[in-house]
Amino acid sequence: MKKTAGVQKRALNALQLILDGELEDAFLHIATAIDSTSKRRFPSLKSQRERYVKYLQEHQHDLLLIATHGRLYLENTRFVNPVSKEALTIAEAVYLVRNSSVHDPQELEEVVSFTRTGQYGFDKQGRYVINTSFLTALVLIVLTDPSNQLYLDLTGLGSIKHGEVEINLSTLKGGRSALLRKYRKFVEERERIKNDLKAKSRTSNQ
Repeated sequence: MKKTAGVQKRALNALQLILDGELEDAFLHIATAIDSTSKRRFPSLKSQRERYVKYLQEHQHDLLLIATHGRLYLENTRFVNPVSKEALTIAEAVYLVRNSSVHDPQELEEVVSFTRTGQYGFDKQGRYVINTSFLTALVLIVLTDPSNQLYLDLTGLGSIKHGEVEINLSTLKGGRSALLRKYRKFVEERERIKNDLKAKSRTSNQ
């Protein structure tokens, strides 16, 4: 392996910071890991913004499946900032936060609200909401990206619990399909339980 580079270090640091509740610092680490990964994914694109946004848009379906455990699917959705009235996609909003985080940390609290739980989109103050589950999903997207496979050595890492899904970090390298199966299985089980409860309710009302 050429190097266990910054991408792995940044992603794992971000994961630890998420567990510690240091969400702003976690975002800074994973944001730079996405910078590197998007450059590997789209080496011919010269614009950093174009690479970054295109990368997140390409992975949005997987990102939301992981972040919301299958509760939210969005295609080309734009969230309207209630203050500026600007309409942004998830990818564009995350890039906006990334720019403030890297270039102007002083304005960061005006741009983003980091929270343990919460909505998707903008809050009433016009800040884009980024919660812990979304941050965790960004980390998992980076660690399972084939573009990073040659640069990762996850051997011997332990497991984490993301919501109800247990993830063995040592198996993530190039393992996006296996990771997504875990979340889809959780979604299927949740739907099965919901349908069973509906069936029991109908039976008891007869």
